[in-house]
Amino acid sequence: MSGTDPGWHEDWRRFVRRLGWPIQYFSAHPSYLQLWLFMVGAGVLCSAARIAIVVHLVGPAPLGMTTAYFVLLEGVAACVFAPLSGSLIDRTSPLTCLRIVEAAQIVALLAFVAVPGLPALIVLVPVLGGLSILYQAARDAALLDTVPREAVARASGLDQAAAAIALMAGPAIGTLLAASQDLRTGLAILAGLHLLLLLLVCRIRTMENPERRSPDAAWVPFAAWRSLDRVAVLLLVVFAAGATIGALWLAVAPAIITHSVGASGVWLGPQAMLAGVACILGGLIAPVFIERYGPVGVMMAMALAESAAAAVYSLSPTLATSNMAIALLGFFAGGCGAAFYARFQNAVELSARGRVFALIRQIDAATVLLAGALAALCVGLPGWLLLLSVALVYAGCTITVALRSFDRSAMAASADVVTRTGP
Repeated sequence: MSGTDPGWHEDWRRFVRRLGWPIQYFSAHPSYLQLWLFMVGAGVLCSAARIAIVVHLVGPAPLGMTTAYFVLLEGVAACVFAPLSGSLIDRTSPLTCLRIVEAAQIVALLAFVAVPGLPALIVLVPVLGGLSILYQAARDAALLDTVPREAVARASGLDQAAAAIALMAGPAIGTLLAASQDLRTGLAILAGLHLLLLLLVCRIRTMENPERRSPDAAWVPFAAWRSLDRVAVLLLVVFAAGATIGALWLAVAPAIITHSVGASGVWLGPQAMLAGVACILGGLIAPVFIERYGPVGVMMAMALAESAAAAVYSLSPTLATSNMAIALLGFFAGGCGAAFYARFQNAVELSARGRVFALIRQIDAATVLLAGALAALCVGLPGWLLLLSVALVYAGCTITVALRSFDRSAMAASADVVTRTGP
């Protein structure tokens, strides 16, 4: 036993060094470090503003709008504005659009501070929803201006970590602001923080150049679909199914925790934080496998595991099992997202990247509306049964896409052999 200890310790030290790769990556790509810090800050502030508004909607002095209308206004605006935002990114540049978003966020928030009330809120919510889509698409497109294509796998993993950090910290800050300040004061504070982010994004220096832009980018609909190959379209189906699972979880988790598990609904917060931490780990570990096995294979494996974790969560009989399942779900979701974006960052044409990533964000927004509709229409079904059904659909989509992708790869390999060997 003692003879094997040195080797075991060396393997452990090597594993720890591999987990420290983000520090080396940031050192090698300082422009991406600036972009990553901006992504964390912008994600936190956007999420904080959203939660602050929602908390005041259901507070003792309601603002005249229900949360259902809030989600509907936000989601419809995001879906409608997505194609326009994609073309805007391709006609200008991702970095320019990020600056526009920050400036517009400040104006929109201060406008509500100056003229509060229900009419202003009805305008503010869809504006913030549209700006959020533009921000997310421009953020994804800006990645290729900060790192070369051969390095996007690790950047995609770090992007997942940034999104998870924002989803954990943003609601906490938004709730704190809503509890300690009125909505006008809270939004004024967030507008001031957005000003700091505007200064940060103005300092980012990227590798962008005129060849990466597309001044003739079409404004017509479906332009993004034409730049996608068959595998990319199939991966979008898996992405949509996984996003639906994530959106549906928030709607059914309280019922599952209280009725199926028999625990307090207060556990919803800790479980969301647990999923966020696990998502960060999944995003940081997945790039090692993406570089070895390729993004498509890793995404299929992670998506199938994520669907299994969602099924286990829906059937969990105890709180311990439920917590373990949500941690696994977050971990595999982070890995699946890293593989998905690594595939698209490597495949998308630079001249169409804005429209492609805006399409992805449009699909993501549509899944939120779909999950809300499912929860509303299937209100008579137990929450665990609804989540289990969608998890099985997710698994079925993943298996089907994996088989079709592998068949296509095998056919391409056969064609290559015939071409090289001749008749």
